[in-house]
Amino acid sequence: MATDQKELDAKIQEMFNQFDFDKSNSIEEEELAKAMEAISPGVSKEVVHQTFVALDLDKNNKLTLDEFKNFVYKSLTS
Repeated sequence: MATDQKELDAKIQEMFNQFDFDKSNSIEEEELAKAMEAISPGVSKEVVHQTFVALDLDKNNKLTLDEFKNFVYKSLTS
């Protein structure tokens, strides 16, 4: 794996850890809401919910690190 890839993965892991406020190794919708509110004050609950549903690929009401990475990689390439 290239160094750039390792650095990107480390940054994504760090961001994931910052959003995982309860340190459960997953991001719940409420945690995503806090993170999105910090980035975009006044974001609506509906936007948060739609974003969460789109990211929660296995539909277990938690975002795993892999689901989060998938989102970040798609964001970087679109």
